[in-house]
Amino acid sequence: MSGLSAPVAAFEGGQVVVRRQEHVRALNRWEHGAHGELVTSDGAFTPVSHRAAAAEGADPCWLQLGLTEAYHLAFVQNRLRILLAASAGDGATAGDCWVAFCQSSARFPHEYAAYQRLVSDGWRVRSGLSFGADFALYSAVGGREHASHLALVQAAATEAPLTWRALQSHVRLSHQVNKRLVLCHVGADDTQSAALNGSGGAELATALSVALLTVNGWSPARAHGEESALE
Repeated sequence: MSGLSAPVAAFEGGQVVVRRQEHVRALNRWEHGAHGELVTSDGAFTPVSHRAAAAEGADPCWLQLGLTEAYHLAFVQNRLRILLAASAGDGATAGDCWVAFCQSSARFPHEYAAYQRLVSDGWRVRSGLSFGADFALYSAVGGREHASHLALVQAAATEAPLTWRALQSHVRLSHQVNKRLVLCHVGADDTQSAALNGSGGAELATALSVALLTVNGWSPARAHGEESALE
């Protein structure tokens, strides 16, 4: 899929939205990558479950894409055309789109670096917003299933490290939903951080160091089992 045959998304008000129903289906089906989140088509962007969307008589849904996956689909996989307000029908260039996304979100370059690392490691990466995380990680093989891990992105040059209290909150939530927490530490010095926002920032972002750390929470059941084994 390439060129004018690729699905079209519009970048408006910080949102990347696919409206044409055949394009929504082409991107959101599990076998096609399960990209994006289904939302109402009334402009309120209210999340819609797959069951509700498939119900008889249900209103058409739009597909809301994260900035990282939208850029990846458009300029790595060549499966999407992104229209900016001033772009022509052929879609925005990679450089123009990168600058627009950086202006919309200061975290975008670091999230993109982490996204690329996770995809290259074999994960199917989706939004983790409903879990208070940046990404939810699914196995790239097999059918639709629950995410096994949640990922948090830490931009070393621009963000303060997570406090122990904040980290414990994320670990506790991950444990409650039966998932493991992965910290993605994206390293960039001040010079690199400034250059990331330019039109050539994508190439620089993919070259950044991304360290992954899996954090295990304390489990009462597991701890009790370990104590019993010692008796």
